[in-house]
Amino acid sequence: MEVARLKLIILLILFLSSCSNSVDMATGEIKILRSLERLLNQADQKRANIDARNLLSRDKINQLKIPILFVELPTGQNGTLVMYPDQGVSGTTWIGADGATISLQDGLLLATRGLGHDLMGGEISIRIKWSEIDKDIYFKRQLSYLDEGNVLNVDSYTCNMVKIKTDVVVKNFDFDFVTSHFEERCANSFYSFRNDYYVDKKDIVRRANFFHSRVIGNIYVERLDR
Repeated sequence: MEVARLKLIILLILFLSSCSNSVDMATGEIKILRSLERLLNQADQKRANIDARNLLSRDKINQLKIPILFVELPTGQNGTLVMYPDQGVSGTTWIGADGATISLQDGLLLATRGLGHDLMGGEISIRIKWSEIDKDIYFKRQLSYLDEGNVLNVDSYTCNMVKIKTDVVVKNFDFDFVTSHFEERCANSFYSFRNDYYVDKKDIVRRANFFHSRVIGNIYVERLDR
């Protein structure tokens, strides 16, 4: 948290405490609160425009000693997420400082929250075991979204995954990961998309560029920790 934002929050807490015995706040007090709110919102906007790449280094990543996921949207907005501690058996959820989340199953996208047009849920008919893929595998995927009427729409796809190339070096904040490149192609009668995954020998997806929705497009991710 930025120092300036922390000071504003402390000031706001102290101010509210001093007013806690009053039945009503005076007009001047309300103006002060609104001014503080505007300053906090301005701080949030400035942080939203910061490129997370400029804040990270390999030394900082190593010092944290926790799983870290870098995520970037087609708009250029990006940030880092950490692994949510309470994981389910079917997937892994990553959460950012703003509360946005991305859920993955074996590196494949399952759901998002806080992106504006979210993938509400996904289903994959098989579990992907990257190290066991030596030829094309076929499976089904379902992606669910809410429409404008708050009705859940489910898009079903037939997909196949194939290993494209081995020993592909992925440079990630001054560290080289040796990976295999996998390509996923999905299609139905109306739409098709392609996803790329770069997976290391531990079956960790080190880099991926995968489809989210027709509204947002593709999401780019990198797993930063070693």
